Amino acid sequence: MGARGLYVVIEGPDGSGKSMQAAKIIEKLRNQGFHTVHFREPGGEIGQEDTIGEKIRALLQDNNNRILPMCELALFTANRAQLIEQIKDYINKGTTVVCERSFLSSIVYQGYGRGIDIDIILQATHLFVDKLPDLVVIYNVDAHCGNSRVAKRGEKDRIENEGFSFHARVGQMYKCLGKVCEQLGIPYIQLNTDEQKWEKYVEKAVREITKKIQIKP
Repeated sequence: MGARGLYVVIEGPDGSGKSMQAAKIIEKLRNQGFHTVHFREPGGEIGQEDTIGEKIRALLQDNNNRILPMCELALFTANRAQLIEQIKDYINKGTTVVCERSFLSSIVYQGYGRGIDIDIILQATHLFVDKLPDLVVIYNVDAHCGNSRVAKRGEKDRIENEGFSFHARVGQMYKCLGKVCEQLGIPYIQLNTDEQKWEKYVEKAVREITKKIQIKP
């Protein structure tokens, strides 16, 4: 199709619907003939289970692990250092990568959630991650609504088990994340999922992604 690959990031607090949306976005892109792969942070390419990223994911999610904030940031950053090379390989071959979360999640969770200085997070990112997203889709949700959705899923992971005040800070910061994207020169769109108009959100995201895919480098 003469198109180039993109690095598209899906961001949002727990319970915002980002994982479901990512899957639907990828399905629609593939149906339109675009080569697309699905990644997640922490972790890696969906379907590739025995990887360094998935082992880091298990560490980060384990409720039995007490992980200090700087160690948590280091583990997320190590995961990104591993993933970004795979992501660049794909986009250089014309494949679009849709990834759930990025360093922007650390700005929110480890920065505003845990209290780590944002400059430290950006410095760590700059050292180990040399590719910024081509587009970020930010899903926002009311903190009470997000918590209710997570509770309905069943057992929570280590970060999901944080108290309401933590998740309220996270949700509030996500509403301001567009300003961070602007400062870093990253294109973005924001969607509010309180009303659960899932197909409408998918259509808007896919429309923005395909416009960018079809712009020749």
